Amino acid sequence: MVYLCRPLPGQVTEQPGEIGGHRWVPVAEVARLETPPEFPELCAAAATYLSRLEPSLNS
Repeated sequence: MVYLCRPLPGQVTEQPGEIGGHRWVPVAEVARLETPPEFPELCAAAATYLSRLEPSLNS
């Protein structure tokens, strides 16, 4: 399972007991991971989509 997240102002408290085998990876580094070949492009497209939504999410 993959979540694309963006930081928000405030403090994020990690809850390691909730999920295992997780870590933060910048979109630019996804291509270095062992993933299906289309996955890095999918992540980049999702990040672009989220960045376009950002103004509406902050209002």
